Order: sequence, then C-alpha cells, then structure tokens
Amino acid sequence: MLKKGAYAAATVGCGSCRFNDWKGFSANLRIGNQGAAYLAATIHQFRGGSHANSPGISDLVRTFDEGDIDAVAACINAAQ
Repeated sequence: MLKKGAYAAATVGCGSCRFNDWKGFSANLRIGNQGAAYLAATIHQFRGGSHANSPGISDLVRTFDEGDIDAVAACINAAQ
C-alpha cells in the first residue's frame, strides 16, 4: 500500500509543495505523520470541494480513486 501511495502522490506532484518527507516548509504546512484517517478525510474534503482553501490541491486529488486516497494517506502518515 505504501508503494501505491508513493506512486499516486508522485504522479500528481504532491511532494513538490510539501518538501522533506512531507514536513513542509514556510507557508506549506507539514502533513507527514498526521494520522491516516485524518489525512484520508482531508483528501476527501478537498476532492469534494468542502475544503476549498487550495483549488490546486482539489484539482489534483480529483484524479485519485478511493484506493489511491487510502494509499496516499497511509504513505504520508508513515513519513517521519
């Protein structure tokens, strides 16, 4: 699952804004080690439009299927 999540995240370029194993930098907040359930819920909110502070993220996560969301959340959660 972690490999699938890493691949899905890399495909849409998630790491390009979150840097350093998802630790963030400056205005790009840390999302690593946040809890897989929390991360999956947040991805769903972006995907559905209820979390709309970053339209770019919403556009990216709309390409994920349900399995991708769980895998990406697990991958990001595993980052230390």
